[in-house]
Amino acid sequence: MPVDAVTVTPVAGAKTVKLLVAAFAFSPTGTILERHVERFTLAINEESFRAYPHAELPLNQNLQLGKGDVYLFLAIVDEVTGRTGELQIAMQVPAAPKQQK
Repeated sequence: MPVDAVTVTPVAGAKTVKLLVAAFAFSPTGTILERHVERFTLAINEESFRAYPHAELPLNQNLQLGKGDVYLFLAIVDEVTGRTGELQIAMQVPAAPKQQK
C-alpha cells in the first residue's frame, strides 16, 4: 500500500499512519477457515515521506491454511478517515512440502 494513499497524522511529534488490516479465508461453501484482524500504528520518517510519497508500506498477515480451494478477502481501513480498500481472490493452496527424515 502506498504511503500517500493513507492519512499521515502527527502523534507525539512523529508522523504516523493508523490502519486496520483484516484477512479472511473461506472454503468454497462459505465456511470461515481462518481469519486475522490487526491494528497497526506505523511511524513514518517525515524526510523519507517527502522524498518518496509513493513508497510502499509492507503489511503482512499470516494465515494457516490447508490444501485446497480457498477464497481470500483482504481489507485495509484508514482508521483516521474510514477509507477502505479491499481485495477478493480465489486461489488454490498447494499441499505442504514433505519433510525429509
